[in-house]
Amino acid sequence: MLETMDANTLAPCQTAVHGRLRIFSLYVDFPGSVRARWANCTLSQLAGENWVTSTEMWRLDSASTSIAIRNMIAGEAARADILLVTISNLNYRQHELVAWLESVAICPTDRQSPGLFIGLFGEDDHQSGELKWTVDQCRNCSLSMNRDFIWHCMETAAPTDDSWLKVNLDTFLGLKLKLLEKALCAALPLRSEAVPA
Repeated sequence: MLETMDANTLAPCQTAVHGRLRIFSLYVDFPGSVRARWANCTLSQLAGENWVTSTEMWRLDSASTSIAIRNMIAGEAARADILLVTISNLNYRQHELVAWLESVAICPTDRQSPGLFIGLFGEDDHQSGELKWTVDQCRNCSLSMNRDFIWHCMETAAPTDDSWLKVNLDTFLGLKLKLLEKALCAALPLRSEAVPA
């Protein structure tokens, strides 16, 4: 069932808020949950106080609890700006994960900009198991979701380098902000010019 649902991180009143950043995390196994928590915290910190960040985190097994739960989880994931998937064990192909991702792809979304799909995969041995198959399947699903896809191999030890995440997040937030500003300008009424007497 629901693992965590963090409260929104509100920016101070004096700071200009760019908008809301929704992060949805799905983990397949327990080591994956540890990495998902690290990624959620890191993404929130890197986004900074200019973004109102909310995070939601589920285990893949929860999607098989009932059709209602499965649809709810898929809907929340579809609406999220950032979809994060973490898998530690790549000894076999995760067909259930791919089926869930395909269900997310057909869900309606109110996102006004392309999303971001982040995959955190594997353990210390990056060449073993079904890493390539997993990456290929996630990349294919990201296209139908209108999301940019990035992935990273994770070590068993606690992650210490978030530079790869910062670069990709900065690019993503820059585009999201630009589209938000464009939409805001389009919604503003035209200012009438005074007609000289």
